Formats: sequence, structure tokens, C-alpha cells
Amino acid sequence: YNRIAKKFYHCFLQMIKYFGRVEHTSQLF
Repeated sequence: YNRIAKKFYHCFLQMIKYFGRVEHTSQLF
């Protein structure tokens, strides 16, 4: 259970980082 939760949390952080990057790049245009 702990590994699954950690994996899900890692994917969640990656998704936040990705959306943050997309939002940041959209501000440039």
C-alpha cells in the first residue's frame, strides 16, 4: 500500500509540475 501511495503521490507531483510549466509558458505568449 505504501509503495502504491508513494507512486501515486509522485505522479501527482509530476502532474502539478507539468501544469505549472504549461501555465508559465502560456504567460509568455
